[in-house]
Amino acid sequence: MSTNTTVVVKSLEEDKNYAANLLSQLGSKSKVIRYLTAEGWTRGRIAKSLDIIYQFVRNVQVKQAKKPTMREATAADLGIES
Repeated sequence: MSTNTTVVVKSLEEDKNYAANLLSQLGSKSKVIRYLTAEGWTRGRIAKSLDIIYQFVRNVQVKQAKKPTMREATAADLGIES
């Protein structure tokens, strides 16, 4: 049995445009990192899309994880429409 799965692969250019749009809406790279993390993006993909180093992405994610009262970022939490 084989199952048909559709994989959508976005180009780096599309990812960069999406990240730039989020950055203009949210105002900080850290907020964009938290948002994209909640969407399931990998650290590498986030770093490439924002033209930042992987370590910055990791630091934001680790800092967020250490805050016990912080919920996962969602579109509503960040004040944008999905």
